[in-house]
Amino acid sequence: MTILKGILTDQLCTMREKALRLRKSRAPNKAIAAWIEDDRLINGVGKALVIIMNSRGCDWALGDGGGCSMCGYSNDTSEVITEENLIEQVQKVLSEFSDKTFQSVKLFNSGSFLDENEISIKAQDEIIKMISNLSQVTEVIVETRPEFVTKKALKRLKSILGNDKELELGIGLESSDDFIRINYINKGFLFENFNKAVKLAIKNNVRVKSYLLFKPPFLTEKEAIADTIQSIIDSIKTGARTISINPVNIQNGTLVFKLWRDDLYRPPRFWSLKEIIKVVWQRIDEEGLRNQVDRIVSDPSGAGSQRGIHNGRHCDKFFIKALKKFTLTQNPEELDQINCWCELVWRELLEYEEVSRDSSLRLVENAINLLK
Repeated sequence: MTILKGILTDQLCTMREKALRLRKSRAPNKAIAAWIEDDRLINGVGKALVIIMNSRGCDWALGDGGGCSMCGYSNDTSEVITEENLIEQVQKVLSEFSDKTFQSVKLFNSGSFLDENEISIKAQDEIIKMISNLSQVTEVIVETRPEFVTKKALKRLKSILGNDKELELGIGLESSDDFIRINYINKGFLFENFNKAVKLAIKNNVRVKSYLLFKPPFLTEKEAIADTIQSIIDSIKTGARTISINPVNIQNGTLVFKLWRDDLYRPPRFWSLKEIIKVVWQRIDEEGLRNQVDRIVSDPSGAGSQRGIHNGRHCDKFFIKALKKFTLTQNPEELDQINCWCELVWRELLEYEEVSRDSSLRLVENAINLLK
């Protein structure tokens, strides 16, 4: 797969180098974090064990690609991690939670689980083998970029996991719009690459979760709403049966952090996320896609804070609670229970932001106006 660089790649590489110099030292044989949470599983509500592994980080972020404009997860990695370290991390977590009940395991390694440079084949196999021995587990979720999705890798992991457990690949599509994904997010691959990875996964009885970024930099809130809605529909039509909507969370050392610090970016509002969820379910029914989607989820990092999705101090906590209920029940009406005066402000701001953007573009297009 040809790796595509965006217009911000060089700047992102420079910013990433500075951020990596500030990485904290971490114990190589200990996971960064692990917990059990209520979750929407493929077949209903259940419990998920989440494991945040301490890895060497994403090759795309550490290499000439520069990483994604909003992603600071490489800050929570270690420069030297062995395959033995990775295996031991998971061993310790599974031992710690051996007396707990959970039906799903989510493995996050701040990069691509299927990338052999990040996690060796031996480590992949040993980790999946440990999970395959957990009789209560019915689904396993790992993350990867599309270029690492191969028939060989999928068959290998599926053969270890067995037929009684579902394997799901979380792929960060972020947006189905190639221009936005390449230039605003710096993702480095095309929608057709995602499409091919999904088709290959389905052919090998592996499910796909499409991660979508809500409000990439340089989009107005209204543009971001439209982009996320269309990206969800495009993902479902491609074959992704799980959709995860991820509102931007401001992370240190990223381009988005710099824009936010300079008052050039604001995280999205809960009202916008509600709009996305309501419209998407309408379109799913209108286009006859109900049987092609298992779950649409959203569990925003930093929700209710200035760095995460928020309205204001008045209704954020109610939205966080309602959003969790929606994720578990898949009933968008859970979000209709919230009433707050700031909804009117939100609607005004949507239109104001569009007018302001149009005005700015006209000034740039007619440069002589800048001299008046």
